[in-house]
Amino acid sequence: PEGKGDSMVTVAGAEGALRGLLASVRRLGLLAGLTIAGVLLFYGACTARVDPNEWGVEQVRFGFKTGVKDRAFTPGLYFVPLGTTMHPFPREIHVLEASFDRAESLGKAKTEDVREGVERYFQRRDKVLGKATHRVIEAFNVQTSDGYAVTCDVTLLYSIADPVRIAKDFGWGSLYVDSFAVNTFRNGVLQTIGKMNAEAFYNEELRIAAVKDAEATLRARFAERGFKVETLLLRNYVYAENYEKALQEKKVA
Repeated sequence: PEGKGDSMVTVAGAEGALRGLLASVRRLGLLAGLTIAGVLLFYGACTARVDPNEWGVEQVRFGFKTGVKDRAFTPGLYFVPLGTTMHPFPREIHVLEASFDRAESLGKAKTEDVREGVERYFQRRDKVLGKATHRVIEAFNVQTSDGYAVTCDVTLLYSIADPVRIAKDFGWGSLYVDSFAVNTFRNGVLQTIGKMNAEAFYNEELRIAAVKDAEATLRARFAERGFKVETLLLRNYVYAENYEKALQEKKVA
C-alpha cells in the first residue's frame, strides 16, 4: 500500500542520518582525545616544575651545546625543550650529624621493648628530617694534643648556595653529601678541635673558641664548592676510659 512505502523510506532515511551523526560524534571524540593526549604529552615532555623548597638546574642532553646551563631556576613552572632535563636540588637546611645518640640510647635500654621503642623513635626521626638533607654518621673520635681520645657528638648545618656549581662538580641527586660534605666535615673538625688538650674541653671559653675555629674552617672550604655553612654545634663529648681513670686519680692525689 501507498502509506506503508512512505513509512519505510522515512525510517531508512532516519537510520542513515543517525549513523552519520554517530560517525561524526566518534570522529569528533577521537579528535578531541588525540588533542588532549598531545597536549598532555607536550606538557609532560616540555615543562618542568621547580617546587618551593628546591632549586632547578637544566641539563641539555642533545644538540649543539650540551651540558649544564649556567642558571639556577627558582620555584615555578618552566618550558624545557626536548632533550633537556630539569634537575632538582634542595633549598632547605642540610643536617649532617656525627652522633652517638642512637648507640647511647640503645645502651641505656634495659629491656627489648625499650630498645624497640628507641629504634622506632630514630626511624621516625630520620623519616621526618628526610634522607636527602639529613645524614647521620658515627661520632668523631678526636685525638687531642696530649694523646687522649674524646668522642665528640657534632652537628653541621649547611645549605646549597650555588646549585649550578654543585651540579657541574658532583652531578645529580645527593652525591655531593658522600663525595664532599661528609669527608670535609670530618677532616675540618678533627684538624681544629684536635688541637685542644683533653682537659681544655672542660674550659667553656677554650671549647667555644675551638668550635668557632672549626666552623670558620668549614665555612671557607664549603664556600669554595658552592655551599654555605650555617653553624657548627658541639652537642656532647665523652672522654676515653683511660683519661677518665687518670683524671679521677689526679683528683684523689
